[in-house]
Amino acid sequence: MFPSLRSLIATWIVASAAAAYPQLAPQQITQDFRANLSQNAGIYFPSDANWDNETIQRWTIYEPDVPSYIAAIKPVTVTDVSTIVKIANQHNISYLATGGGHGLSTTLGELHNGISIDLSNFKNVTLDTDASTATVGGGNIFREVVQAVFGAGYEIGRLLPIIPDSHLKLISSILVAGSCACVGSVGATVGGGLGRLQGLHGLTADNVLSYQVVTAAGDIIQVSDSENSDLFWGMRGAGHNFGIITEVTYKIYKATNGGKALNVDLIFPPNASHTHWQLLKNISANLPAELALFSAINYNKAWGGLNVLFNAVYYGPEEKGRELVAPFLANSPIVTNISYIDAIEIIPTSLFGRFGDPLCKKNNYVNTYTVGVRDIDIPTFDNQFTEMAAYYEKYPQANTSTIYFETLPIQGVTSLPKNFTSYPDSHRTIQTHVLFTYNYNDQSIDAEINEFARSNRDAFTKTSGYPELELYTTYAHGDEGPDVWYRESLPALTNLKQKFDPNNKFRFLNPIVA
Repeated sequence: MFPSLRSLIATWIVASAAAAYPQLAPQQITQDFRANLSQNAGIYFPSDANWDNETIQRWTIYEPDVPSYIAAIKPVTVTDVSTIVKIANQHNISYLATGGGHGLSTTLGELHNGISIDLSNFKNVTLDTDASTATVGGGNIFREVVQAVFGAGYEIGRLLPIIPDSHLKLISSILVAGSCACVGSVGATVGGGLGRLQGLHGLTADNVLSYQVVTAAGDIIQVSDSENSDLFWGMRGAGHNFGIITEVTYKIYKATNGGKALNVDLIFPPNASHTHWQLLKNISANLPAELALFSAINYNKAWGGLNVLFNAVYYGPEEKGRELVAPFLANSPIVTNISYIDAIEIIPTSLFGRFGDPLCKKNNYVNTYTVGVRDIDIPTFDNQFTEMAAYYEKYPQANTSTIYFETLPIQGVTSLPKNFTSYPDSHRTIQTHVLFTYNYNDQSIDAEINEFARSNRDAFTKTSGYPELELYTTYAHGDEGPDVWYRESLPALTNLKQKFDPNNKFRFLNPIVA
C-alpha cells in the first residue's frame, strides 16, 4: 500500500516546516510569555525537576510518535490560550494542545522544539438536565466526565480508546465517549469517538452541540450549527486540524436500561480460538444495538500463555444478555467472570478490572497500527492467531503486545444523513476495528515489528469487505495519508483548512494541509 501524491506532499510540508522552528532559551520564553498570562498560569521546561509531575506525559513513548518540546505552558483561561497562540505565532514557534496525552499517530513526531499547551487546568463538567446537555472542559479525562454524567442518571454513549496489556483498554459506557479512565475526552471526540453505546446514540462527535475554539490566529470563537456551521461540520471528525478546543457541549441521554448492564469476561485457550472467531462472525451479522463485544489475542503466563480474551457488555435485561452470550460460554472458557452491575462500574470491572487505573500508566513503548473490517474472514483471523503465537516466541521481550478486535453495533452510526459530519461515511460502516498494539522496550526490533505490523494490516485489508484500507483515524499509525484518514470529506476539509488555518499551524496529528 503506497501513499498518494497528496500524502507525500503533506508529509514533506509538515517535516520541512517543523524543522524550521527555532529553539529558544528558557529565559526568553519566560520573558515573552509570563507577563501576558494569568497569574496562576505555569511555564515549565524539560530541564525542570518537576517536568514529569507538573506536565501531561505521553501514554506511549514509541519514538516516531513523540513530539519534542522546549517548554510546556499551563494556561488558566481561554484568553491565556489565545495569548499563547498569538505570541508563539509571532516567534514562529510550533505548538500542540495536550489533554490526555494518548495520541497514537507517528505524525506527532514531526513536532520539534515546540510548546505544549497543557490543558490540565481546563477541567469542568457542567450538566443541564433540563436541556439534556453536558459541557466539558478541554482538559477533562473520561473518569471525570463519566462520574459526573452517569452519577446524574445520564449517558452520552461512551468512547473507546484501546491499548495494550497492562493496557487492556476495552471500554465502558456512559457518554458516547471512551473507556480508559485517563484518556482525554475532547481529544477522543474530535476524531469521531467510538463507543459501546454507539448503536443507540451514534458516535461521540455526532452528539456534540458546540465547541469553544481558539483558532490558529488566536481568535476565540463558538462553533455550532448556528455559528461557524461549516467549521462545525469539519470539527466533528477532523477537529484537531482547526484549533484548540477549550470546551465542548454534548447532548446526553437518560441512562439505558436504568443504568444497569451485563458484563461478561472470558478467557479461551488456543484450541478455542477458531470457534471464537466463528461465533463472533455469526453474532456480528445481526449485532443488537445494546451489545458491544471486544476480543483480544493476548499472552499471559498466568492464563497458560497464548489465549483469547473476550468481553461483552449488554445494556439490557440480564436474562436476555445471558442468552446472547450463551454460545461463547459454551466454547469452554478457562476463566469466566459474569456480573450484572451499574454501568458506571464497567470501566473498573470489565476484563477483570484492567481498564481502570492500571491502564493509566504513562511512558509505555507502544507501536500501534489499525484496520477496519466489515466482514469477519475466519481464515484471516485464524492466521493472525498463528502469526501472534510465532511473534510471542520470537520476541519474548514483546509478550505484552495485544491485538484487539472491537466489534461494535453500528445502527446509530449509520442511521444519520449522508455527510452528516466530516467523519467519512465509509468509516461509519466498519463493524470490527482491529487495533494492533505492539508493546516492547527494545528499539533494535523496530524495523522488524513495523514490517510484521504492515503485513498484518495488509492481510486484514484484503479480506475486510472493503476495496481498500478503511480505519478509525484516531487509531491510525500515521503512514496511511489524508486520503485514507478523511476519504470523501478531504476536499471540503482542505477548503476549511485554507479558510481557518492557511499557515498550517495545526498540522501534527494526521494533518490536512492547506
